[in-house]
Amino acid sequence: MPVVDAVARVRAAVDARQDPDLLIVARTDVADPQEALDRAALLAEAGADLIQPISRTFSRYEDLVRLREVCGRPLSLQLMEGTWMARLDRAQIESVAAFATYPIVTLLSVVHAMQANLAALSAQRGVPMGELPCGRTTMADFKHTIGWHVLEQRQAVYERPAETAA
Repeated sequence: MPVVDAVARVRAAVDARQDPDLLIVARTDVADPQEALDRAALLAEAGADLIQPISRTFSRYEDLVRLREVCGRPLSLQLMEGTWMARLDRAQIESVAAFATYPIVTLLSVVHAMQANLAALSAQRGVPMGELPCGRTTMADFKHTIGWHVLEQRQAVYERPAETAA
């Protein structure tokens, strides 16, 4: 995306922000380090609260320090397995970033658990479901997590009573 478009989007987000606690995170989205530094400065100037580099742009902690200095904003880091950023220690992360996430770990964990449990179910066909290799949540906890009660309340507003149904 051209930098002018990225800056315009950040400005639009800043103008539309109603909740002062909402953080606007702007990704640099370029592989060239100098271009990332230039973009970060412009995105910060446009009002971004945090700057998020992509892992392949920089190769050292010192590069992140420089990025933080250039943009004057804390960073948002994505610590993905197999990348150099995932090897940063806590002190390094805290010195440059407002937060760091592990964006793929949960997805990979869920896929692994599903594969293991489905393989076990397949192997024990016809046998009542018993212990599975990976634990599972209760239906009550699942409903709480996804906000099922809110969905039921909304549904009740729009459902017709049984006696008026055609």
